[in-house]
Amino acid sequence: MTLGSLSEVAVMAGGCCDECHGSRIVSQVSVDSRETEEGDLFVAIRGPNFDGHDHVEEAMGRGAAGVMVASDVSMPASIPHIRTDDTVAALGVLAASWRRSLGGLRVVAITGTAGKTTTKDLLAAVCARQWRTVASPRSFNNAIGVPLSILQARAGDQVLVAEVGVNEPGEMQPLAKMLSPDLAILTLIGDGHLEGFGNRSQVAAEKHVLLKAVGPDGQVIVRYQPEHQPDVPCALTTFGEESGSDVVLEARGPGWMQFGGRDWSIGLPGPSGALNAAACILAARHLGMEDDQIAEGLASAGCSPQRLSHSRVGELTVLDDSWNSNPQSVRATLEAVAEMADIEPTTIVLGDMLELGADAPRLHRDLRQDLEEICTRIQVDQIVLVGNEMAALAHDCDGMLSGVPVLHAFEADEAFIERVVALAPQRGSLLLKGSRGLALERIRERLEA
Repeated sequence: MTLGSLSEVAVMAGGCCDECHGSRIVSQVSVDSRETEEGDLFVAIRGPNFDGHDHVEEAMGRGAAGVMVASDVSMPASIPHIRTDDTVAALGVLAASWRRSLGGLRVVAITGTAGKTTTKDLLAAVCARQWRTVASPRSFNNAIGVPLSILQARAGDQVLVAEVGVNEPGEMQPLAKMLSPDLAILTLIGDGHLEGFGNRSQVAAEKHVLLKAVGPDGQVIVRYQPEHQPDVPCALTTFGEESGSDVVLEARGPGWMQFGGRDWSIGLPGPSGALNAAACILAARHLGMEDDQIAEGLASAGCSPQRLSHSRVGELTVLDDSWNSNPQSVRATLEAVAEMADIEPTTIVLGDMLELGADAPRLHRDLRQDLEEICTRIQVDQIVLVGNEMAALAHDCDGMLSGVPVLHAFEADEAFIERVVALAPQRGSLLLKGSRGLALERIRERLEA
């Protein structure tokens, strides 16, 4: 099934279409000319370091049915196009219109400081055992990614599992309205994007906007944090390790957990992996799945790249968790690695946790206790810290971690990448964890090459 003709898509997006090309059929939407395929509508987006309008001809050369461009851009009459004042806003309007047209689709929206993508991957794998299911690709969770996720769905699809992320106040409302979720999951309130929010209370307030968008017949599933409990217009279920949770994670160990009245096999290490699986179980039960089907889905689930993904380079296991970073996700990763006894000895590479605002120095130094703990639980050969914010932590840790050497570099430049590759052990494991801006996956790519 297609999205419709170019003229129909223009109406849904609130734009204007050139009449001579209005009958052209649009199959899908693309925002990257390099990934545009036959029949796509290429949406030209302006960013701080690029302008999609410069790549219109490339997209057409790859078979695009047409392009969506800003009204102030000159466009040859030979190129089928839709004009709009703001292409990002029009993309959102198009997605909201498309969402309303899919009456049989149930939407699950997932947000939180950490665990969004993993929970999304798990739930999509579980739901696919019973229903036609689509999910956000990779981490498509912002003002561009959310509409692209919605626009993947087609008539006949039954469940959409969408990830939603925000960096500052005011971003959630249009995304929540666009998704109009039937069920929402909040994985965790933590210290993410404090540069934009200021404090955890503001993080919670913004995340709760998504939960409040669920209608009175819907369901909200929330990690139990008494200081951040939301007020929602529908049923609310909390989960967690704390006794105050509606559904308690009773026990867990490597590869298993007790939750919701039964034992579960899970492929995710650490307490955060178990809690992500718990949220998935509650959501699937609410949607109408039987426990045996849920268990089969959990067993078959895989996670997105750079979410503690494993790759082998000779006898070395590279643990790539480099997609993004904040204090809660670093602790979750270290806890998970501490349970992987088969990957010792371990070299740990930690990069700056970006966008933490005025609290950044303290939050980085607070990781010392976590590093001390993991060094007592598994054999750590060396710790490599990179970034300006990691300098104070490196100073605090020097000589204090049971003899484990701590190295520091201010920049994750090519010289640093080469240095880490040279230092990488021949066996055991290498953990990569840092914020997106450091692109620590380059270390894995260089080793694999």
